[in-house]
Amino acid sequence: MHLTLRSITGNPFRSGLIFACVTVAAAFAILGTQVIQGARQNMQLSLASINSPQADIMVFPSRSAYTSTGVEMMDFEGLLGELSVIPGVAAVSPQIRLSTIQNSPYCKKSEMYLVAFDPKTDFTVMPKLTTPLQSELGVGESISGCFVTKPQDGETLALPGAKLNLAGQLSSTGTSLDQSLFVTIDTALKLARDPQNQAEKKPRIAIDTLPVILVKTSPGSNPKNVLKDILVQIPFITALEGGNYFELERSQMVSLLKAIPGLLAVIWLLTMVCISLVFSISVNARRREIGVLRVLGFTRAFVLKSILKEGFLLALGGGLVGAGVSAFVLGYFGDKLGSSLGLPLVLPGISAQFIMVMAVLALAIISVTLAALYPAWRISRQEPANIIKG
Repeated sequence: MHLTLRSITGNPFRSGLIFACVTVAAAFAILGTQVIQGARQNMQLSLASINSPQADIMVFPSRSAYTSTGVEMMDFEGLLGELSVIPGVAAVSPQIRLSTIQNSPYCKKSEMYLVAFDPKTDFTVMPKLTTPLQSELGVGESISGCFVTKPQDGETLALPGAKLNLAGQLSSTGTSLDQSLFVTIDTALKLARDPQNQAEKKPRIAIDTLPVILVKTSPGSNPKNVLKDILVQIPFITALEGGNYFELERSQMVSLLKAIPGLLAVIWLLTMVCISLVFSISVNARRREIGVLRVLGFTRAFVLKSILKEGFLLALGGGLVGAGVSAFVLGYFGDKLGSSLGLPLVLPGISAQFIMVMAVLALAIISVTLAALYPAWRISRQEPANIIKG
């Protein structure tokens, strides 16, 4: 062991390079594994919503359906009434995205969406409440997704351009609902009409953006046939099936999960190739030292074990530091990482993370040992005189 430690400290550049390679590989492996596991849990929730959407059809009124004063004066009741009488339509409900609030202190994600909806006709938000509301959602009250946290000083959310009371919270869905804040259309009208809420430095709360009318078909009806009837009977709209609307999101999530393991495998392979080359160069540089040891009577097995011990210690140290780096990155940049991937990350528990770190450490030790095995075996097989001659 003393000889192994002396070899490690005797060439700090070589040892540092191997140590850094293992650290980077281990950190990427742990980060990638946690991202994959967290994203897979999230995707299961998302795909459940995508494969069984509460909204079978989504209707978008065209701009020509607006008056000169915008959607505020749009005949919602008339449009909803036309949709509700079409055969096969069981329920209709409007939603309007009012604004996107960046880096809100109340949201665990970088973006929080303020959305107006109609609780009386809604069938996508209210069923996901963790606890039923004690009374109807009133003006100035809101319902939040699971990533929107309650303020520490009470129930009031002091947002740019709005102060809202939190009346309820939704369970996790794995979709954008988790980082959304829902208010009634009456609340949206009040906020949009308030001149103080439209300051240039604040996110504009607008109710003149395009709404979406969510349509739920009755059991036994064919959503495609209902969609055709809607397009034929109602002018100035665009409509499509809810499943098709989310198809792109589903394909992006699946592609992302398929790409990450391949990327990790490539990074790990390149790292092991680099470590193998470094060990080959190291062994060649130490030929005279190894030859002298053999002349002094040290066996081939001793030389082989000495080089492999060096790789083991560097792999163990680099793996532990890599685990620490990954923990730091996830702790301080986890939310930003999830936002950049477009998927809120649901990280595994402590026990699962411990098992993951142990598995990556074992992989690092085995990989580095294998990378060092060939150059160590090759030099140990040579005669002492040939080793010294080089």
